[in-house]
Amino acid sequence: MLAVAVSAESANDVWVVGDSSLHFDGITWTQVPIAPVGGSLTLNSVVALSPTDVWAVGFFQNSKGFDTPVMQHFDGTKWSRVRDVNLVGKTLNGALVLSEALVSITGPSSTDLWACGYLLTQSGFTQQLVAFVERFDGTKWRLSGLPAGTGSDVMIGVNSISVISDNDAWMVAFQDINGQDGQGEAFHFDGTRWRLFPTPAVASSTLRAVTAIASNDVWAVGDQNDLTRTLIEHFDGTKWSVVPSPTPQGVQIVELWGIAAISSTDVWATGFQELSSTGMNLPLILHWDGAVWTIVPAPGQPGQSTTTFGVATLAPGNVWVAGTFLGKQGQPIFEPYVLFTNQGQ
Repeated sequence: MLAVAVSAESANDVWVVGDSSLHFDGITWTQVPIAPVGGSLTLNSVVALSPTDVWAVGFFQNSKGFDTPVMQHFDGTKWSRVRDVNLVGKTLNGALVLSEALVSITGPSSTDLWACGYLLTQSGFTQQLVAFVERFDGTKWRLSGLPAGTGSDVMIGVNSISVISDNDAWMVAFQDINGQDGQGEAFHFDGTRWRLFPTPAVASSTLRAVTAIASNDVWAVGDQNDLTRTLIEHFDGTKWSVVPSPTPQGVQIVELWGIAAISSTDVWATGFQELSSTGMNLPLILHWDGAVWTIVPAPGQPGQSTTTFGVATLAPGNVWVAGTFLGKQGQPIFEPYVLFTNQGQ
């Protein structure tokens, strides 16, 4: 099983999703089948609101090879597919939507959920990635907005969303210019519309995850310098700034994929490091104590390439990290990998 994202509603109700789902009841992990969709499915994000109210989003490839959005809901008994805002095959702002992927879901309650993703559109011979957001009011999912990009030669695809209130939400994105990493982007929702918000000029950077603790305390993580250094940025209510973050020595690739906070002085970021010597991946976990980011040693699967993606936190100090390791010969290609500590600050 490929494991990508994790959400914890309580210490006895933790979910991990990827191409299937795992549930932890405080004692045992159990695999719970997801609803079939007729194709190879990847769930990118999960939010657990209660034992009978869990949501997950992702995508699968349709018969034409294009991504099609998937939204699933767990009601305490089983996963079921939910109809969302599927724009594939429709015309949007004069462009045909070829594919659509959902990448992140969040929300404070079952009547206030937010999901984001990106569309691949085509107008004439020009194709673009376009970010989009949809919201759920307890009855129906509706399109919430199409954040403006930065030009016709730029592809914008969002990676993560975090919501503080109805008029204060953040998304982070990647910018692709002619196949090359451009500038990590951040979008802000003010209650009316999504707008591109200025971020520091960081060359060849990507922002992959965001968590909003308060209106003046928002964190985003990713990578810079063509995947060779960690990147962590912070919003203080006025502007985004780069915060120094460590990069392990002896690595050729490093990426941060997840971030979650217990408090303003207890923030966790997760990702992986690819060793220059062997080409193997090892987990990478960073911690913010209110003053500095430090690397927290984390075990990998011995002798096997291990990647961590999502992180979930619960007060007073519970932290779960979800990822995947490559199976050895004769084993499944991907196997789930979950770390836990109750030593959060």
